[in-house]
Amino acid sequence: MRLSRQVMTPIWILGSTLLPSGAQAHSFGQTFTLPVPFELYAWASSATLILTFLLMGLKGYLSRGELVALTMKPDFEFEDISRRSLLSVILAGLSIALFALAVYSGIAGTQRRTDNLNMTYFWIIWMLGLAYLSGITTNVWKTINPFLAICQLWDALLKIYHREQWRKPKPLELPDAWLHILALVWLFVFAAYELFGNSKPFDLSVLLLVYLVYIFAGSQLVGLKVFSQKACFFSMYFDLLGRCGKSLRGMLTFSTPAEPHLLTHLRSVVPALFVVALFSTTALDGLLDTEYWYKTVWPAFASLYADYFRPDLVLALNNPLLTAREIGPMFKALEKAMLFIAPASLAMAFFFALFLAQQITKSKLTVWQLAQAFAPTLMPIVLVYSFSHYFTLLLTQGVQFAHLLSDPMGRGWNIFGTYNLWRAPVLLDAQLIWHIQVGSILMGHMVSAMASHSMAFKLFTNKKHANLSQVPMLMLMIGLTLFGLWILSQPLQMGT
Repeated sequence: MRLSRQVMTPIWILGSTLLPSGAQAHSFGQTFTLPVPFELYAWASSATLILTFLLMGLKGYLSRGELVALTMKPDFEFEDISRRSLLSVILAGLSIALFALAVYSGIAGTQRRTDNLNMTYFWIIWMLGLAYLSGITTNVWKTINPFLAICQLWDALLKIYHREQWRKPKPLELPDAWLHILALVWLFVFAAYELFGNSKPFDLSVLLLVYLVYIFAGSQLVGLKVFSQKACFFSMYFDLLGRCGKSLRGMLTFSTPAEPHLLTHLRSVVPALFVVALFSTTALDGLLDTEYWYKTVWPAFASLYADYFRPDLVLALNNPLLTAREIGPMFKALEKAMLFIAPASLAMAFFFALFLAQQITKSKLTVWQLAQAFAPTLMPIVLVYSFSHYFTLLLTQGVQFAHLLSDPMGRGWNIFGTYNLWRAPVLLDAQLIWHIQVGSILMGHMVSAMASHSMAFKLFTNKKHANLSQVPMLMLMIGLTLFGLWILSQPLQMGT
């Protein structure tokens, strides 16, 4: 996630990124030599996951039988505005005010990304800060969701001023999967906007207003409670992250976490695809600024394209301007298609692992039911993968939020007296950043492996089946670990 334009990579070239490469790493544009060769990190990480697998297998216990855990729980408890606590009402009101300020700043303020409140508010504080907070505590979004609060406020005003005439229409009843598909579509909308949109504050404000209209219209047709839970991209995103926080507290306190948590089944298979898409878009975003992308992927594509479709350009490939002009548009078209191809490829790998687990255990559960069960256990991987790639943005651009509150439009104001507060970015040593990244990725994969094992013991009738079912999942997690570490170990292309 960056405040600049990104591009996507061809799937047939992505396979080569799993090969060991130079022992350098990136963060903030700093390039440094890793303390030990990358291969040692890869072997150590793989060994740690295998050890976790073996320890969980030894811990094994018998479940009560298949399908015992397939009772669905609500995604989160709905807070009616008339039942909100005073603190909840205050937080919701502040959230509405901040949302309105950010949207207005994007429309009327400077279009310099780092000097306008709305870019930092949405991409850094909202999509990163709140996400990480939810991932280690609980789903805080349900309390401060500005879209939900605005719709609740609208309904409350209608009740007050049109008490006698006001009658809420009967909501449409739609399958959960249909509503989940809408949330998944919006995930791709925001991902495409961030990767290809060359976003400006004005554009982001328009997009947020369009999304507000979408939530408002959907809540009128389907019902606010149902629509805000099941068709809202942000609600699904933060609900899945909140499951990590609840499960983490349960592990630390040796208690059973409140529903929903990592061992709570999803309502349909669509949120499983949502989880896969979250990982895929983050991984691709991390790959796009590496030297490998610019110095290996692009030349390889240009050469193959010229060989098969433009033989007249084969001898001109050494001319970068001509190559970019003639082949660049096709490459960019393929890059945009990769927004869908990459998640689809990872989804096939995930479903294939579940298919192998089904065949090994001879389970009566379908692959789709297994996906609903095991997809939440991948969320710790999604969380730490996002954290390892983006946490430095909280230290560089995130700290600017204090002074941007006083000068939201970039006009030199000092409304709250915080204009000169935390202006300098917090820069960490590159080697320290690398070790934080490695540690977080490894920890997240270990938590996922433990959660996946626990789910297996809930679903399958004996210890042997539960353990064997995790072998394909272990292979998938090792692959994701190595791929994530490989991306982080690559030097950034200068100027990105």
